[in-house]
Amino acid sequence: MAGVFGLNLEQLASRGYLHTQWVSRQVHGMKDARGMPLFDKVLYPSRNNYPAASIALFERAQDTVIVSEDIDLPDHADWPRFVADYRVGVVPPDPDRPDTP
Repeated sequence: MAGVFGLNLEQLASRGYLHTQWVSRQVHGMKDARGMPLFDKVLYPSRNNYPAASIALFERAQDTVIVSEDIDLPDHADWPRFVADYRVGVVPPDPDRPDTP
């Protein structure tokens, strides 16, 4: 899809989001013959968790999204793997500094 919009690999891999947000705006504005939006989301390769995919939802997708259950990250089944893979350190809150996480 990047080639369709004239983007190169450097623009896609950039930490700046100027080019990818431009693509998102273009996709958001695409309409069918009746003037109805063609897309309510964009699915793309995750830059930070490759080869997983990420999804960007447009506001018009809100009626199609259902949160079935909200759980704390440490209770998520993939949390231990995520912590190990990304070497995340979890520090308990400091009781002497209640204003900090």
